[in-house]
Amino acid sequence: MGRCCSIASFYCLLLSIIALSGCASSPYSTSYPLAPEYLVSPEGDLRYKIPDGWLDASNDAHLHNSILWLVRRDYAATIDVREIVIDEEARKTINAEGLPAVATLIMKMTRDSAIVLVPPEEFSTNNMECCSYESRTSPEGDITRVVIVKAGSKMYEMTALVLAKEVRDQADVFSVQQSLLHAMRW
Repeated sequence: MGRCCSIASFYCLLLSIIALSGCASSPYSTSYPLAPEYLVSPEGDLRYKIPDGWLDASNDAHLHNSILWLVRRDYAATIDVREIVIDEEARKTINAEGLPAVATLIMKMTRDSAIVLVPPEEFSTNNMECCSYESRTSPEGDITRVVIVKAGSKMYEMTALVLAKEVRDQADVFSVQQSLLHAMRW
């Protein structure tokens, strides 16, 4: 009887570790300085703060269906937020398979020839489910980090793009993205 209980305890502990690792935190900092005041997206469904050294180009975002479009002052990096519109059948699949399934689908649809640097990883921030991945357009190309965010009944794609000539700034840009994500109100 004692051996049976210890095996059951071991499996409970193992399942707990797996569950906790599935919702890890992001490797990027959330301490990048942001403006103190919140702005409201043109559609009114998103409240955000502008990162230091970045410009809000959201009024020009209609060109590519973005809710939010931020550009670093040197134009070498951008952060873009779009709503992911899904039908009811896709929503059932997502509920069953989770955000990594959405991330994988988006990777295949939008960056077919991209090199995956970091595969989809789940994490949470401000009680929101998120999943991120990183890719590069070519061995010497631009780098992107895409975060899929589930906020209530909606889902969003938040993409940070770093031009190839500025890859040394990749971690800083991704920390800006993470800080912005952490401060957003959906």
